Amino acid sequence: MKNGYSAVVIADVHIDKDGHDPVYDVVKRYIKRTRPDKVILAGDFVECESLSHWLVSKKCRVEVAAHRLELDNVEKELDFLQKYTGEVVWCEGNHENWVAQYLGDHPEVEGLLEYDVTLGLEKRGIKWVPMNEIYWLGKLGVTHGMYLGNNHAKKHLDALGCNIMYGHTHRSDMHTMNMILQPTIKSWGLACLCSKKPHFMKGKPAKWDQGFAQVYVADNGEFNAYPIDVINHRFYFNGRSYT
Repeated sequence: MKNGYSAVVIADVHIDKDGHDPVYDVVKRYIKRTRPDKVILAGDFVECESLSHWLVSKKCRVEVAAHRLELDNVEKELDFLQKYTGEVVWCEGNHENWVAQYLGDHPEVEGLLEYDVTLGLEKRGIKWVPMNEIYWLGKLGVTHGMYLGNNHAKKHLDALGCNIMYGHTHRSDMHTMNMILQPTIKSWGLACLCSKKPHFMKGKPAKWDQGFAQVYVADNGEFNAYPIDVINHRFYFNGRSYT
């Protein structure tokens, strides 16, 4: 791409000790074929199952073996992404932040659980963006997500007042703000790349959709964003089918 770069933004993959949902493999095929300049992990790339808030007992001990299996699976995915893209950026999500919350009560294990430390992100050259901070793709900000509920795209745009793309809700949404004397700004809530039947729902389907976004950024910071729906493990983009 001339005069700019391309970025793929993915959110809410929720890799756990058993791996990931096959819908993520579809997006991996797209990344392998297109080799974007950047891949942005917009939070909750991991499930952090051993510290899950869905556990019945919040006082139960960390399942070290499960956490290690999850780390092994994440390392494999980071290896893949770094092979097929120029740069990986990881925005901390609320699931990754469960580690920080646990360390607040158990400082004695500091340095043993944090994803940026245990996965050696600095050595890998992967940028870690703390929760609720914004990573900029030109004039487009990316973060994990701060608001839930209906009209979450409007909530983000009203609060942040800038072009913003985020995950967290697992439900795609978009909102535009047009002002006569100001540039148009938009917010994009991305769909997830995890199972729509998580185990904590006990068989009930979640009202989520699946997808990701392709972004092209010009040298002057202007951009075009293309949210892409993945339906029945298939999507179409730029004249091609991925399944």
